[in-house]
Amino acid sequence: MNDTGCIYFLQAEKDGPVKIGKTTRPIASRIAELQTGNPTPLRLLVSVPGFTREETTIHAAFAHLRIAKTEWFTYGPDLMAFIYGAQLAGGNQDPGVDDGVRLDDLTRDQLEELAGLALERAQAADAERRAAEIADDHFDAHDAPFEHFDDWKSAPHRQLEGERTPF
Repeated sequence: MNDTGCIYFLQAEKDGPVKIGKTTRPIASRIAELQTGNPTPLRLLVSVPGFTREETTIHAAFAHLRIAKTEWFTYGPDLMAFIYGAQLAGGNQDPGVDDGVRLDDLTRDQLEELAGLALERAQAADAERRAAEIADDHFDAHDAPFEHFDDWKSAPHRQLEGERTPF
């Protein structure tokens, strides 16, 4: 069995779930296969050198984010940090090129620096995503009272003597 290949991280939609898989073939071919069975566009976040052992380790590290018993994981801050770290370490984001830097070639200090940068980036992205969700919820909740404002404004109202309407 060939134990050389890469671990890829594909995402369905922005902020959608992430598939963590392995392949020995060109990543573009694997993406095309997976896209056939997926109604949402898949995009490559990063790929890193590795195969079965590395994939198993990564799956175990993010088991708390696993969706059912699949290779799909919720895109949470810790997975985001890992992906950003892999990108910063030189992981491949171009399906036609396989020139990722192996994480085990980096020194401990380099890994800690990358982990810090990745965590900051993931926290900022997560905060931005949560702020957008809160804003969406806020506007949805506040739009409801004004839904029938035009009907109310044009309806005939009794005007009390001496009272002036603003319209």
